[in-house]
Amino acid sequence: MLAQENLESARQSALQGLKLQPQSVDGYNLLGIIHSLQKDYAQSLAAFQQALKLNPGSSETHNNLGKSYFAQEKLEPAAQEFRIALRLGSAAPGCQL
Repeated sequence: MLAQENLESARQSALQGLKLQPQSVDGYNLLGIIHSLQKDYAQSLAAFQQALKLNPGSSETHNNLGKSYFAQEKLEPAAQEFRIALRLGSAAPGCQL
């Protein structure tokens, strides 16, 4: 696992990137993952929800959101997000489940 100071540095870099590209779904996903690793789940959920506002059809974001809920032991919302991620992922060209 990354050291706490490395996570903070990564968080600052992600925030800088989002200042330059505020519509970056990948940037918000990265920020959400970093917040999850820091166990700052409120900020993690906010970042993933912002990513979903920009791209509601992102299976990666739904999966990340599910992981964040799971880490908080919120199993029903986690399962719901994982189901959405699977459904969206199976709709991708060339994807086979």
